[in-house]
Amino acid sequence: MEDQRFDELMLQEEKLVQSVLQEERKKRPLTFFQKNRKQLLHLYWNIPYGLRNYLEDFFTGRRFRWFIQRRKWGGFDERELWDLDFPIIRFIYPRLKKFAEMKKHAWPGEGNGHPTPEDWQKALDKMVEAFHYLILDGEDIDAEGVFESDFGIKIKNEEKWNKYTEELDRRSKIIEEGFGLFSTNFFNLWD
Repeated sequence: MEDQRFDELMLQEEKLVQSVLQEERKKRPLTFFQKNRKQLLHLYWNIPYGLRNYLEDFFTGRRFRWFIQRRKWGGFDERELWDLDFPIIRFIYPRLKKFAEMKKHAWPGEGNGHPTPEDWQKALDKMVEAFHYLILDGEDIDAEGVFESDFGIKIKNEEKWNKYTEELDRRSKIIEEGFGLFSTNFFNLWD
């Protein structure tokens, strides 16, 4: 009997504490983060993954000093090794783009499949476009209302889906052609 009465008193006290806390929360003004939670989460999830990792490490201090030391000692840290193709593409793209834009004094020649400087410039432009599409990774294609991808892909709009896949196919052909030119002309990237 006493145990039951004690439990009832504890439950009443807990309810009283909860009601007081709720009243306190109502009186307290909302912080900037509480008011703008949805927009901030949207902003957070639209930051590219690698940058988001760096920002999280910076603001939380998690592994940050260790990664800085690794960058000082080796020029990179282990996060770049998790997906090595993207750091390499990020390294090559701006240099290849500048090389394609600069005034050239020579070109590989007819033996390498580029009989004129104009042909060589077209090949360079195709390589730059391929690397550009690899950097974008399809994120610039309008996919609003095309599909849902919580667990698998669920197509919402068939017409938009067809346009989306056509654009991805077009880009993959450009990437394939550009990488083919890049691999065959790798040793011709000089002036």
